[in-house]
Parts: sequence; C-alpha cells; structure tokens
Amino acid sequence: MSAPAAVPFRSESPQPLLRETAAGQSFPVAALGPLRAAVEAVQGMTLAPVPIPAASALATASLAVQGFADVETLGGTRPLSLFALTIAQSGERKSSCDAPLMAALRAFERGEARTQLAAMERWRNAQALWKGERDRILAQAKKSKGGKQIAAEADLQALGDQNPQHRLQPTA
Repeated sequence: MSAPAAVPFRSESPQPLLRETAAGQSFPVAALGPLRAAVEAVQGMTLAPVPIPAASALATASLAVQGFADVETLGGTRPLSLFALTIAQSGERKSSCDAPLMAALRAFERGEARTQLAAMERWRNAQALWKGERDRILAQAKKSKGGKQIAAEADLQALGDQNPQHRLQPTA
C-alpha cells in the first residue's frame, strides 16, 4: 500500500460569518387555518416578515392548549408541546409580534396568580386556626390529669390532619 498523497496547503481569505442565503418559498399562510387572521393582523400591525408572526401565533396557540391533551407515542404518553425558536435579525419585530398574540394568555396568568394568592391566604388562615386549636387542646391536656388526656386525644383525632385541604387545581 502506498501512503496517501499529500494535499497541498492553499491559503484562503477570511469567510464571512453570515452568508447570503437563497430566498425561500413564501410562508404558507393559508395552512394556518383559524390562526391566519391573527397572523395577518399582527403582520399588518408590525410589518414584520410573515413567518415571524406565524411562528408567534403557532407557539402561543400551542401554549394555550398544551395542558388539555397529551400524545401517545411509542415511548408512552408525552405532553403535547411545540418548541419554537425564531431566528431573525435584531429589529425584525419578534417581540412586537409576540406581545399582541400573548396578551390574552398573560392576562389569564395574572388572574390565575391572583386567584392562587387568595387561595394560599385562605389556606394559611385555616392552617393558623388548626395550629391554634391544636395548641389549645395540648395546653389543656398538660394542665389536667387522667380522663382529660383521653378526651384530648379524641379532640386531636377530631381536629384531623395537620394540613387543611389545599389542592389548587388548574382551571379548564
């Protein structure tokens, strides 16, 4: 066997990091179905290239519905999710496209946060009342002798678990 032939070195000039890319096909807006009107409205508002509000609309729609279904795969049940990454130059209005499409979801999140804070406050109050009642029963049991301790055990059993019911459920 002969040795591989040496490849002569050719010096090249520096290559640009960003190169011109060939123009692609136009975005298939008609395939967006009911999202088409929203995409066109946001595109008209922002004057961004159509694929940017389209990507925002698809990501927003996916976020809105992902909690309602899962998908069966060969590997088992998986969340129904869409991972989106929009690559565009700075100033091509990516955030401007996201904002109006996400506005309703952001408002919903704020409402849910307020609801959860109120529920947590109710739970804290219930927990404080439970703890106060437990402390009162234990204090009375320490002061008394004999039969009162049996009554205190029954009172503690009737008082129930340490954590009052607190199961916040996502809203449908």
